[in-house]
Formats: sequence, structure tokens, C-alpha cells
Amino acid sequence: MKKIIFALMMLLPMSIAFAATPVELHIKISGLSADKPHFLCLYGAGCYNMRSAENGKTFPLNPHVLPNLKKVFVADMRTKQIYSQPISDSCKAALNQSPDATPKLTIHGKLAVKNSVARIEGLRCELS
Repeated sequence: MKKIIFALMMLLPMSIAFAATPVELHIKISGLSADKPHFLCLYGAGCYNMRSAENGKTFPLNPHVLPNLKKVFVADMRTKQIYSQPISDSCKAALNQSPDATPKLTIHGKLAVKNSVARIEGLRCELS
């Protein structure tokens, strides 16, 4: 079932032309391993390579998905498993505020794998 959900999330179309100014997504997740690729998935937006983000890549994000984010997903490409976790209170607060003229969403945390389950510890968000 998780594989099916992961496949569907990967196929979600990402809008090329945003109705509003796109949010610049920055992912600052530590604890990544070079031999274990992980993706951060946001419902309605798609999945983002955490290794690319670690190397400075930013991603455009439709601002209309922000109020609907209730969970984040961590996809482990080596095992082809996807794990969900609720967003933190700091993320809820950040996602419900109005972004500036040049909005930037930064997601912070540390990737941890315990008992073969990947999750982001200390998950927090900043919208500036």
C-alpha cells in the first residue's frame, strides 16, 4: 500500500504556472547518508531530493498547498518505503501566516532511521 501511495505522490503534477508567487522551498535536513537516498514529500506538491537540497538546491512550491499540509512524508528510495509524520506546531504556525512578497519556506530537522523507520526529528518550519 505504501508503495502505491508513493508512486501516486511521485506522479502528482506540479503546476508550472503558479496563480500566485511561488514559495521558495529550502530543506535543511541533517543526518543524510550518501548511500541512502531520501526524499521529503509534501502532499499536493511532490517529493524533493534531500541530498540536492543539502547541496544548495531550492524548489518552487505553490503557496496554495501550504494551508493544507498536515503531514510530511519521508521516502527511502533504497527500501522503496514511505513514512508519514505529522507536522510540528512550529510548522502549523508558520504555514498559517501570510508570506512576504518574496516568500521562503525553510524546513529544518535531522533525519533519523530507527527500527528501519525514517523520520525527521526536531521538525520545524520557518516562513519568511
